[in-house]
Amino acid sequence: AKVIHARPADMKDLEYRPRYYSSTAAPHTDPVDIMLFRFYDDQLFKVIVDYDRRRTEGMSPADMIEAITATYGPVSQVPSRQLGTPTVQYAFPDTPLAVWGNADHSVTLLRVAYPASFRLVVAMTRLDDLARAASVAALKLDAAEAPQRELDRQKREAAVSAAAQEKAKTENKAGFRP
Repeated sequence: AKVIHARPADMKDLEYRPRYYSSTAAPHTDPVDIMLFRFYDDQLFKVIVDYDRRRTEGMSPADMIEAITATYGPVSQVPSRQLGTPTVQYAFPDTPLAVWGNADHSVTLLRVAYPASFRLVVAMTRLDDLARAASVAALKLDAAEAPQRELDRQKREAAVSAAAQEKAKTENKAGFRP
């Protein structure tokens, strides 16, 4: 798992690519390209599923909504573009297509602009809200501590450089013959 923030809460991401873990010699038919599992204080709070473009090629948003409705039930909300976008990647906003769920959890289908594909985001609402707040706090802590971290880094580099210079001087002085 990759540590995203260690404070004020422990947040980690774990990426899974099913096509690299297939144990069969059969052709790859799973529509999932990448799954990202997000953890907040060791609790899974979000799963992000990016579908392989080749496995969803030709499918319309309506086709995807129909397929997901078969699993998660009727759509609870059809977001308008004015509601904003949950994620922005590569400066292209993802467009929400439909939302399933209730106050405890949500399942959101997104149309990813670049590269053109579909994304499904399954989230535990309470933990997702806590994780967002923790991310904002972590960024503020990082910004506040950045000058001191830079000073500490410069001091460490200066100490390492001084030690290397002293070692080189000692070695070279002992063997130097003009």
